[in-house]
Amino acid sequence: MLNRDAWLARHPYLVALADLDANVRSTLDGIGIAPAATPNFEDYRAEYKSGVPLLHSSALVFDVEAPTSFLLELIERLSRRSDIGELAPQCWELHAQFSMDHGSAARAMAALLHRTDESEAQIGVLRFLAWKLMRVYFSPMLRSFDAWRPEEQWLLSYCPVCASLPTMAQLTGQEPGRMRHLHCPCCGTRWRFRRTGCPFCEREDDHRLAVIAIEGEGGLRLDHCDSCQGYLKTYDGEGNEALLLSDWASLHIDVLANDRGLRSLGAPLFDLAALSQIASGT
Repeated sequence: MLNRDAWLARHPYLVALADLDANVRSTLDGIGIAPAATPNFEDYRAEYKSGVPLLHSSALVFDVEAPTSFLLELIERLSRRSDIGELAPQCWELHAQFSMDHGSAARAMAALLHRTDESEAQIGVLRFLAWKLMRVYFSPMLRSFDAWRPEEQWLLSYCPVCASLPTMAQLTGQEPGRMRHLHCPCCGTRWRFRRTGCPFCEREDDHRLAVIAIEGEGGLRLDHCDSCQGYLKTYDGEGNEALLLSDWASLHIDVLANDRGLRSLGAPLFDLAALSQIASGT
């Protein structure tokens, strides 16, 4: 089984990004986030069957105020850290902005949850931190949701929780029962999808994606569509999900895809190239 230290020893250019991720997580751990309540998913069953993501349900109500207060505390704490590169001054700017306009943080949180076009939600650092927070805030609820939902009733290209398009996939099992799951870069949900075919252009002929195999990358490969030029970073294996499906561990695969003229059509949590610069302070 791969571990973080071994991966970073082989990919030293990822160290700054991995450390930034760890420091954000440790700051989150220190806040003591009270998790969201788990609703009665049966009230949402009809919407689930019709393709409505959980957080967009009209039958369920999700509190915006609680995660917003936790987000403000996260931003304030990060603004005082000296070990997160250029993220600290960016957090200080966000902290100053929200101090002058208390409602803007709640509007941004609502925009992220409901995928509206509020400009506040499009700020890269804010989006990155908000979803890092919401993964923790919604974690117990999402575990219950994953146990409840009929997986075969959601074979759609977007996340059943937050509607984001995937940036990664995972192949599991053995032929002929091999399965592909897509991975949400925002809330972290994994859901089943057709074994072949592009989740971005969804051509009706269900054409196969081309594969670029990469030696020595723990099972990571690059699947791409010749029709729309979109790509999915794909983990072909099991046991190393926590590492290989993390935000930072496959930045170099994105660089490879970009060099080949491929497009990231999913919803990356952040522009990882920009985040890498923030982490290193360049």
